[in-house]
Amino acid sequence: MSAPREPPRAAVGWVAAAGLLTAGCGGASPLLHPAHALPEGVIEAGVGPAGHFVAGDAATRITEARETTVVGARASSDDSLRYRRGAAALAALAPGLTSVLTARAGLAWGMEGGITATGRGVRVDARKVVTSGALAFSAGLGGTGVRGRPGASGDEELAGLSVEGVKGGGVDVPLLVGWRSDAGLLSAWAGLRGGYERLGGHLCLRCDAQAAPVDWSASRSWGGGLVGVRAGFRHVFVTLEVDGAYQRVSGRLDDGLGDVRVSGFTVTPAGAISGRFY
Repeated sequence: MSAPREPPRAAVGWVAAAGLLTAGCGGASPLLHPAHALPEGVIEAGVGPAGHFVAGDAATRITEARETTVVGARASSDDSLRYRRGAAALAALAPGLTSVLTARAGLAWGMEGGITATGRGVRVDARKVVTSGALAFSAGLGGTGVRGRPGASGDEELAGLSVEGVKGGGVDVPLLVGWRSDAGLLSAWAGLRGGYERLGGHLCLRCDAQAAPVDWSASRSWGGGLVGVRAGFRHVFVTLEVDGAYQRVSGRLDDGLGDVRVSGFTVTPAGAISGRFY
């Protein structure tokens, strides 16, 4: 029996070094894996960039909030409400760029488990895969922890907003169907994904005016779809994925001004290069 093949040292070194660069606080949390499961005992690790872009009502709320911070602009009676809505959208949806670091392992009985780290938090998941020839169906369950982001600031997005105190967690369910070529060089998949997240902690609104942080709590529910493709050979693979979802955010700020509700769409393109370890 021949000895197990080792992945190219250059690929292993690149993945390890690139993992140290995981940065950014965007809210992207892509899957970056095909519908087919890894063989039992095989480990795959990858790293790449992801973007999280907001459209629809949520994007409008963010723009309106920015308008309230323009120097010399005419003040409006609803400036506080407009600012709070934009702040809630930014805190809950976290648009922006981030690096994504993933590690996955093939388990027995067609199972697979993985962990994904981004600048915003960590997702741990498990899934069951049923294969029929070149086709596969995958059903999974993921749990996400959103961490406070030391040094993170919304200044570039919204003047005076600090989201350092935002924390929370949630769950999501991805359902995938995919195809893989005979030699495993090409894969393609599509699916549905939905989830729920509960956030809390505190926000600092208009910190440039020396305002004190206020406690807040919010829920985020979302649902949508995704498509992905992968190409590679033996130990090294390149993956591209695009996720789209409709988002609903309902939150309460402890400032006596009532609830804040925001909805809108998000688009999340992502990519990764990964190395496979046998």
